Amino acid sequence: MWERIIKCVLETSVQDWSAVISIGTPIILLIWFFHSQKQILSKSYYDEVKGVYAGFVESTFFPKYNGIIYSGIIMELTDINGQGYFKGEARFGARESCFKDGMPTQDLIHTGIYFFHGKLIHRIKLKRNRNPFVANKNRKYIAKFYFVEQLEATTDIDNYEKLISAEYKIEHFREMQVLKFSHVKSNNKAHELIPKSFTLYRSGGYSMEPFVFLKDYLIE
Repeated sequence: MWERIIKCVLETSVQDWSAVISIGTPIILLIWFFHSQKQILSKSYYDEVKGVYAGFVESTFFPKYNGIIYSGIIMELTDINGQGYFKGEARFGARESCFKDGMPTQDLIHTGIYFFHGKLIHRIKLKRNRNPFVANKNRKYIAKFYFVEQLEATTDIDNYEKLISAEYKIEHFREMQVLKFSHVKSNNKAHELIPKSFTLYRSGGYSMEPFVFLKDYLIE
């Protein structure tokens, strides 16, 4: 077999090799250009996702004093590497707005800090007219999200699955700056207090956004 390959190479003329190179070079350059553009665009996307997200969520608690329960989540998604892997912490809290001894009060029902890991999946999207106020005119990306027992990885754990308490799927509406969470499965009953589905909005520093209300009213 090698003799045939060597014979074929020797019999190939310079003109033939030149033709092969002239055809192959643009293809290689195109592949290199696409790869470099994907790296640039993915980094830009990951940097854009970074931020603090918050939102009111459906309550999983029952009122003790016949009041109204307000629940919410604040999530800090600020640590993302070049491959789209991220980690951070979320604060989940609930208060009951009620009357106790004839006086209005805001009774704290639950507050907690939860660690998470995840993986953003970036895809190059065609350029179209985008509208940040209409969901179906947004670029939509998918991410894997895990609530975990500890924030930092450790060499003592040989199976990553042991760290995972609950798994969610995220739909990221890029122009709206919205994260929509959908529950996949749970491995720990402690995380069953968190709703099966919820939506968080990226903080823009406005005075009337969910983050401001949740930070002052529910969490702290």
